Amino acid sequence: MLAEGLDTAAVIRRLESVCRQETPLRQDHRDPNTYLKFEGGGMIYGHKFRSAAYLLIKALSAGQRVSHVADRSSGSWAMGLAWAARVAGATSSFVTVGDPHPYIRQFVESVGGCFHVVDNNAARLAKLDELRSSGIWVPDQHNNVAVIEAFEKSLGPELARQFREHQLAPDYLVAPVGTGGLLAGCARYLRAHGAKLTTVGVDLSSSLVHEGTRHFKYPHAKVRGVGSDDEYCETLITSREQIDRIVPQSPFQAWKEMLALVQEFPCSVGMSGGLALAAASQLRREVGPDKKIVVILPDRGETYAEELRAARLVFGRAPLRFQEGA
Repeated sequence: MLAEGLDTAAVIRRLESVCRQETPLRQDHRDPNTYLKFEGGGMIYGHKFRSAAYLLIKALSAGQRVSHVADRSSGSWAMGLAWAARVAGATSSFVTVGDPHPYIRQFVESVGGCFHVVDNNAARLAKLDELRSSGIWVPDQHNNVAVIEAFEKSLGPELARQFREHQLAPDYLVAPVGTGGLLAGCARYLRAHGAKLTTVGVDLSSSLVHEGTRHFKYPHAKVRGVGSDDEYCETLITSREQIDRIVPQSPFQAWKEMLALVQEFPCSVGMSGGLALAAASQLRREVGPDKKIVVILPDRGETYAEELRAARLVFGRAPLRFQEGA
């Protein structure tokens, strides 16, 4: 159900255009058998815009009222869902522990969204329940397995097309795990269409995802999205059916990869992308030079300027690995 005066079919078409937004797959100059999928390299900021648009399409198709939407997020999910809500003529609210990054806050507010900042995760869940009980639509990406379907129906077919264009049959597909939907959805589609690949999920070395104990005290150790302080979620539990291996990486490894990438390509990625690049480097050392690896880089890096600055200070004088003699 849409705001008065809006045409449901037209809104769905616009949302579908985001689900179909093609982003580039590029060969890594440093390693000819590694390919990088830049989800932040198109008109959309990143992969969360695809899943937000898809879930809203499902809600509208089912007759769900969406005059106001809400979820828990301080990252690109908030941006994607706030934009999708705006297309449907709806407002949006996001519950977060601590202030969101200024870039994210400004984007969300520019499309009619707002943030509710609370002190801890228990308060966040309670606030979200309050919003849900008032009739607000809450897609809840953490416990909504349709997130997996979103990537199975959008990014999965796109990757398959691009693999054919590059005459590429990857041996490994690497991506940050987060809720798991991105990697699981892509893997489900590709495997259903004949791909024989190993999936590698990546997360912080201190994350709940691989049952580690969070011990980093430095503030940059917390990653928005990957490495959440959250409880286990149903989406991740279901996604594990498609994830063969979890490879933990440290924030400092991610910084180094973020710096190397921004000096090779005219774009940046966030720390989740840096973690994925670090895992791909580790995997390459394990499997040798001939195996083909595809790395999904979820979104752009506008909110990670401080991390890039720190990486420049720490690693800036070291030769980059794609330079001659590195």
